[in-house]
Amino acid sequence: MGKTAYHFISPICTQLESLADGHQLQCIPLYDPTASPPQTSIVGSLLTPAKKLRERERERVMSSSESESSQQRRHQEVGHKSLLQSDALYQYMLETTVYPREPECMKELREITANHPWNIMTTSADEGQFLNMLLKLINAKNTMEIGVYTGYSLLATALALPDDGKEKKQGSFDFVFVDADKDNYLNYHKRLLELVKVGGVIAYDNTLWNGSVVAPPDAPLRKYVRYYRDFVLHLNRALAADPRIEICQLPVGDGVTLCRRIK
Repeated sequence: MGKTAYHFISPICTQLESLADGHQLQCIPLYDPTASPPQTSIVGSLLTPAKKLRERERERVMSSSESESSQQRRHQEVGHKSLLQSDALYQYMLETTVYPREPECMKELREITANHPWNIMTTSADEGQFLNMLLKLINAKNTMEIGVYTGYSLLATALALPDDGKEKKQGSFDFVFVDADKDNYLNYHKRLLELVKVGGVIAYDNTLWNGSVVAPPDAPLRKYVRYYRDFVLHLNRALAADPRIEICQLPVGDGVTLCRRIK
């Protein structure tokens, strides 16, 4: 049987189509994240040698400080993404059980995505491993993904499917992963309950939303976190009250809620 074919829109496409391990992935580029930013200005040649040396030293110190600040920000992002009690604990998990088992094509894509300024939007490596294992456990063959950034979660799905996995139509999907615009999650849910078969699973990403679901109203939050927070809270309440599904919310990545259709 042929490998599964996927069609999706992704910001990073040049490298992705070659990472699919035989699965046919076709994507449409939205922008080029590899484009070089404008070069910073160089100290003018009219400066005296001594002044040049002082200027170089000042730039070196500033560059080192900015680098440390950048590293700290990235480190903090990892903590927020994982929702674990410490970044060190999360790093231990990654280095012990996730990275050693990560397929080479997923590692390459993760490293490409890490260089993008919006890399926080990507699916974390531990969540990718979780999705891959989940699909194998439920023997999923017909899957869909709504919302694709650079394709890390999609690649995790593709690698988990058997050779006869495919995309079908209404009432036949085994698994759907949703990581898209949070203000539309409930609209997706309404439609997906028609597409997923009884016994099928829908996974909603970011349902703990940077931990903001328990933040007080006056907590300092980033604009996008604050904007979508109420939508995520509304979704969580709606899923908990929906008699058509069984649910399980997990602190994996930024929070994943699994919904198993029962009627």
